[in-house]
Amino acid sequence: MSHAIAPGPIKSGRPRAKSNENKTRFWETKLYALLLKALPQHIEGGRLNPKSLADAIGMHKFTVYKWLTNDTISPKGAAAVIKESKGKLSAQDLAQFLIS
Repeated sequence: MSHAIAPGPIKSGRPRAKSNENKTRFWETKLYALLLKALPQHIEGGRLNPKSLADAIGMHKFTVYKWLTNDTISPKGAAAVIKESKGKLSAQDLAQFLIS
């Protein structure tokens, strides 16, 4: 009589995250709050939709996520966001978030 070995948990090969407690979420940044107020056309379900914004300004959605997560924005991105805001944002509003 043979005994079948019960399979264990499936391992994906990806290590477990050590700590997510100190990780900043993109919707908790100052840049996100500013864009949320200035870009109502990209709000879905009460939150700013980074993919919608990225499509409108001609950039990749991961670029927009990176801006929001790091609370910074590139000069090229700032110019595109200012244009998309249709006068609600100025260069002075985004100056504190610019990276050189």
